[in-house]
Amino acid sequence: MSPDPLYLEMNRLTDPQQLNLYSYVRNNPLSLTDPDGRDIAVKCADKVNCSTATDQVNGRKDGQFKVAIGDDGKWHPVGDVDTSKLSGAEKAFYGALTDTNTHATLTAVSGDGGVFFGLSTGKGTNTVDVADTGQLASAGLSPGSAVAHEAMEAYATAGGASLKDAHNNDPFPGFTLLGGGGRPTLSNGNVTGYQYNLRYNGAGGGNYQVNTTLKTPVPVASFMNPQTRADAQKAVGTTQTITGVIPK
Repeated sequence: MSPDPLYLEMNRLTDPQQLNLYSYVRNNPLSLTDPDGRDIAVKCADKVNCSTATDQVNGRKDGQFKVAIGDDGKWHPVGDVDTSKLSGAEKAFYGALTDTNTHATLTAVSGDGGVFFGLSTGKGTNTVDVADTGQLASAGLSPGSAVAHEAMEAYATAGGASLKDAHNNDPFPGFTLLGGGGRPTLSNGNVTGYQYNLRYNGAGGGNYQVNTTLKTPVPVASFMNPQTRADAQKAVGTTQTITGVIPK
């Protein structure tokens, strides 16, 4: 009897089912429910990626409640949560999940060479690579906190924050790339991967080395030739996968 509080957004124009703000759960009330109209979604091409993202976020450092993906494709807090006991980042995360006026979408992928841990893909949308975040555990860091970071960054930009402010003010700290880029690893005249230095912005800080490999090695000569340099650089940006994270 009341319209969805999210109102019209650009991303709804490609999905006619979302244009009617009075339409309830895509006209499928026998299978779906949406009691408050909130729309914080987790999307993935493969359900395993969404399950992994959920498992990782449920194992986040100092987590005080768990989440589950409902039939509506959104993360919901599990059980009764005593919000008076939530602290800092957990309170902010719970608030994002239960906000009835802000739309955010987190897309979960795995082994996507174009995603370095995670990235913003527009206002209110972020993508996280759960294969990359999973590598953080070997360095003593929390994969789930990294996933929550991407979700909260999307939530902040959905609410109007700039990407810079969303990243820097995120209650789940992210990383800062040091040195302006990576250092290539070479073998037999080919670039086989890169090493990146990152600074963790959370409590205690610390620098880390991220090792990547290219799915297909790129000849060094391709970077030296002006006619092929752009394609070689593009290949690095879309085919490298993270193979390890170690403290420095």
